[in-house]
Amino acid sequence: MRQHISNFFLWLAVFATVLPQAARADTSTLKGIIDSFAEIIGTSVVALLSGAALATFIWGLIRLIGAQGDANKRQEAKRWLVWGIIGMFVLVSLWGIVAFVASTFGIGIGGTANAPGIYLQQ
Repeated sequence: MRQHISNFFLWLAVFATVLPQAARADTSTLKGIIDSFAEIIGTSVVALLSGAALATFIWGLIRLIGAQGDANKRQEAKRWLVWGIIGMFVLVSLWGIVAFVASTFGIGIGGTANAPGIYLQQ
């Protein structure tokens, strides 16, 4: 029963973050579909992963406080803390790399790059 409740809340969190973007998606053209999909990935998935990394860190902190003298529990809590920090570091690093690449190629936040074209003279 407990597993069903946690699965319910997991799916509720996923749908609560994805459905608003999907509802206002422009599906009239292929470009609109691709842009909508990129927006959903860019906002919803990153928000869920950031929340999961922060929750992992906080859970490790709570377990570390609750360990109080038990070496095995402290070691397990430290592992949770380390994985939370690693998750947050990876997300922030990817965010920085994307921002660097976007500024290098002159793409604004949420913008698209202008691809070079080939013009044939007739």
